[in-house]
Amino acid sequence: MASLLGRKGNDEADGILEQKPHMVLSHSDRMKLAAIATIVLVVLAAALTLAVHSGATALQRCRNIILSTPRDTCLMQLANFTANTSVCSYIASSQARDSCVGAVALRSENASECYTGGASAQESVSCTSEVALAANDIADCSLIDNATAMSNCIYSLAGKNGFDNLTYCNAMPDKTQSAYCGSIYYYRTAMSTLNSTYCTMLPDNTSNSTPLYLLLGNFSNSSAGLSGYGGLGALSKFNVTDQEICYYNLAVKTMNQSLCAETSGMINTLCSDLSSAANLASLNSSPITPATALASCSIAGLTGSLLNDCVNYVFVGAAATRHNETYCGYINNATIKAQCISGATNSSA
Repeated sequence: MASLLGRKGNDEADGILEQKPHMVLSHSDRMKLAAIATIVLVVLAAALTLAVHSGATALQRCRNIILSTPRDTCLMQLANFTANTSVCSYIASSQARDSCVGAVALRSENASECYTGGASAQESVSCTSEVALAANDIADCSLIDNATAMSNCIYSLAGKNGFDNLTYCNAMPDKTQSAYCGSIYYYRTAMSTLNSTYCTMLPDNTSNSTPLYLLLGNFSNSSAGLSGYGGLGALSKFNVTDQEICYYNLAVKTMNQSLCAETSGMINTLCSDLSSAANLASLNSSPITPATALASCSIAGLTGSLLNDCVNYVFVGAAATRHNETYCGYINNATIKAQCISGATNSSA
């Protein structure tokens, strides 16, 4: 009886199993499961890699990172931490690799590092110039094999040091930049020492003159006159040499009219008048109005656009030296007025 009941129970159970429908997966479901399985396998592989390389070096651990962005970030941080640009060479992104090399080299102030780590040629030059400026070392610039780029590097270094060392100028392979650097050195030395001998070292013809914005630099080196009033635009209208500009500004600064003999033309007339003590005091302290500015510029016999430029730049200089933007209101030219306002604002900071 028990056996019969047991058999019956089994038969009923078999019937129930036979009646249960089979689960059929669609193609989409199978693809989803396959994707999930793949992800699981990747995660397991990554976990296995970390487990196997748990004793690996920091560089190996960075390189074992699967995704490129976090891998590059890890390598960059490691390069900076160890101050080793060779680590940068493993970075996939060329832009990130250049940044890595530049940052490490600048931090260590070692220009030779700019040429390791897989940096591009352009980055190596830029990196070298930055390191040279930071370390204030002209020897770093010599690592650059392009003559123009090397000269740019040395020129920047000379500028950082106020063009007070002729050695920088002579070391430039680019002859034009070397000449400009030398002119700036002699001009600034003449102004700082009040020694006109240095003026003779400047070019004495207009064909090889130095650009005025380079030669004059900061107009505060002059006490008065067109350049002293920020008259770069007006001076550029004159057919003058570097030597004449040097003598003119030195004559005005020292109130020594004898130096005006080394100038010619309109700037000679202006030099003779402005170098007198009375006129110098008047320009530096008296109120400056359209009438007085016009009178001062007319002394040199200027007419037309030259006269107008001179008057405008008298107000530009007055605004800058007296830190007073009010003088800019006399200027009609929008470009020069903007320059005037900028000069007054920057000079008062």
